[in-house]
Amino acid sequence: MLLRIAIGWHFLYEGLEKVESTRKAGKAFTAEPYLRFSTGPLAPTFRGLIPDVNSIHKLNPDDRKASWKDDVDRIAAHFHLDQAQRDKAQLLLKESEDFADIWFEDHETIENRRKYFVELGKVQKIEQNPNALSYERERAAAKRKDLDADRRSLIADLDARGATLRDAVTMLATPNSARPPALMSPHAPQSIGSTSRRCGAWSSWGAA
Repeated sequence: MLLRIAIGWHFLYEGLEKVESTRKAGKAFTAEPYLRFSTGPLAPTFRGLIPDVNSIHKLNPDDRKASWKDDVDRIAAHFHLDQAQRDKAQLLLKESEDFADIWFEDHETIENRRKYFVELGKVQKIEQNPNALSYERERAAAKRKDLDADRRSLIADLDARGATLRDAVTMLATPNSARPPALMSPHAPQSIGSTSRRCGAWSSWGAA
């Protein structure tokens, strides 16, 4: 009985600590790494719990712009922005959309996206093949981890741009707020794998 109480207390403590981590400053607990790199017959189900697990939508220009627009609309509705503030928010959104156009049209970006999607397709083909050999599945699992590093590098600039856009729009609702934070130039340094580019600096917002 004491052993069962001890085990139950341990599970309760660990569970409460994970819930509490979402209310404190710092990094909250997440099961994403465990779910993302799951193996075995239930791996597709576990990975399916993560929205856009392979960043397919994040790496689609139309979907990315749509998500930014949704963010701006939600912020505007939440803070009840007036028409003047909404107009400024649309200008911020338009600049971010222009950033996305340039980013997605960059030759290096096009090649990196193509390579990522091709390699991802190969991994998924093995994962979905019930007759795949054990060594093939092991290689696919290792390759998926490498691909995730490429995925994070690919979406880094766009995620940073989206976060700064949300901050800038939120600041429109703050009385006497400072100027919106600088947004990254489409040619800011980006890296994927061993490739890096440095084609520009940072651009700043004009006064609102």
